[in-house]
Amino acid sequence: MKFREKLNALRKIPLGDWRILMRIMGIYRRKFFLAIALSLAGIVLSVTVPILSQKIVDSVMVGKDGWAATQFAAIAIVAAVIRHMTSRWHNSLINDVDARFTARLSRRIYFRLMRIPYESSASAGGSTINLLNESQRVATFMLSAAPNFFLTMLGAAVSFAVALYYDYLICLLAFVVALIFAAFARKTNAQLGEASRSSFRLNGALQGATAETVGNIRGIKSNAVERFFIGRWSAKSAEAIKARWHILDLSHSYSFTLGLLSEILTLLVVLVGCWRILRGDLTIGGLLALQLLVTRATMPMLTSAGILIQFHSVSATVSALAAFLKRQPERAIVAPALRAADFGPITVEDLTFRYPEATAAALNGVSLVLPATGVVAIVGRNGSGKSSLLRVLLGLERDHAGKVAIGGIDVRAYNPRWLRGRIGVVDQETSLFSGTIRENLQASLPRPLRDDEIDKALAFSSADKFTAGLPKGIDTELVQAGQNFSGGQRQRLAISRAVLRDPHIAVFDEPTSALDAESAMALERELLAFGRDRLVIIVTHHLFSARSADMIVVLDDSRIVGTGSHEALNAECPVYQALWRDYVRD
Repeated sequence: MKFREKLNALRKIPLGDWRILMRIMGIYRRKFFLAIALSLAGIVLSVTVPILSQKIVDSVMVGKDGWAATQFAAIAIVAAVIRHMTSRWHNSLINDVDARFTARLSRRIYFRLMRIPYESSASAGGSTINLLNESQRVATFMLSAAPNFFLTMLGAAVSFAVALYYDYLICLLAFVVALIFAAFARKTNAQLGEASRSSFRLNGALQGATAETVGNIRGIKSNAVERFFIGRWSAKSAEAIKARWHILDLSHSYSFTLGLLSEILTLLVVLVGCWRILRGDLTIGGLLALQLLVTRATMPMLTSAGILIQFHSVSATVSALAAFLKRQPERAIVAPALRAADFGPITVEDLTFRYPEATAAALNGVSLVLPATGVVAIVGRNGSGKSSLLRVLLGLERDHAGKVAIGGIDVRAYNPRWLRGRIGVVDQETSLFSGTIRENLQASLPRPLRDDEIDKALAFSSADKFTAGLPKGIDTELVQAGQNFSGGQRQRLAISRAVLRDPHIAVFDEPTSALDAESAMALERELLAFGRDRLVIIVTHHLFSARSADMIVVLDDSRIVGTGSHEALNAECPVYQALWRDYVRD
């Protein structure tokens, strides 16, 4: 390969992926450079040991008294003590920077997960967990392993230069062995790179499968699908282990060859050194110094196996990390993002929305005007586009055609988090978090809640009836997703949390699906009253509750086929008529 071709190959290395991490490391550059300076001092001090060892041995061999040897030994001991003190200081600095770097990197990953669009964060699951787990390894490589290796190479170069002063022939032997090592390392390098990328990808898939199992353990057990999940997880685990074994196999083969080369070099140094002593070209002390210097010069060869594996493994992580951190966060389509004082009617004009990789549109040419206050019920068969319409209104899905405006302003022009902070939401799948009931209710509000506010919100959903019977009341701990409470209890708490916001717009997706008929009717009456001074949107299959709404929107096959009151729709809308007949018959 010509020099120009080699240069072009080097330019293709994705160094840009590392720039994100280099910027973080730049924050701690003073401590890092001080640690490097201490390492350089250690390299200089380490060279004194072979030289002083040679002086000690030669002073004894020529028959001088032991005073000179004692002096050299004292100097060597002082140099060794200073070197180890600088090494300890260096390690302390690196550990401090490592901890800070890891914390900042993990925080950046987690914050980016919170800020990227919903569709991106929903698909990030296992890979994000993998990145968070790998952040410590990335920090250790960048701050410790890689600098130490380059410093070892620098020390090797210094040792080689000093060894060259002692004997050029032995240095030539060491250089030939180094060339053989370089040729072998070049071949192994490409294999390790591919194996490491494959291992990272398979580990991410395994992390995702593990996270899915932990998050759905209740459903797995209740549906008796343990065998399916065990089989799938075992298959992914076997693939990940096989990829890891391939890396270790390459590593062991690499280490074996390097160990053999190192032993051969040691024997050659002794053999040639003895021959040079017999010819009078080298002293015994010089041979001892050469042995120590050549050992230091070849040290990078022995440590390169581990550093190569770490480099390729970390490179795969860094590439994935850079791709993740480059994902664009949710932003308004205008700058600065808008924040309206009051919300007006919601206007939807010719809205078309399609999920990524879907063949059919989830919403197709939808046009609609919702009032600023009142209760609006959205009904339709499964898959008609009800939940998709809500996601667009909430700004969770922003890649759509047509216009969606709140108070005459495009929903995408609002600050996304600010907008959702003024909309109370109860999802079809109730979202509760680990922590106390109080913390779950407080989570969406910037100010501390008063007890009377909490009591009023709990009474709204009748959640006070079961929280009052808990030993710790609203300070009772919830496990992940609130799995220690029933579906109805979780739903009531989610409704109370939405009400506590006192939102301009409240969205309830099947808010009574987990409640008994009596409780559902009581809650529906509360929701009707709640909609007097705000807009309440209810997605429901219970047409009896929809009948009392100020406005009913009927969706079918991704289109709006009717809007109006129950009486008007039952007289004019065939789809609603069919839904009502089926509902009454049931």
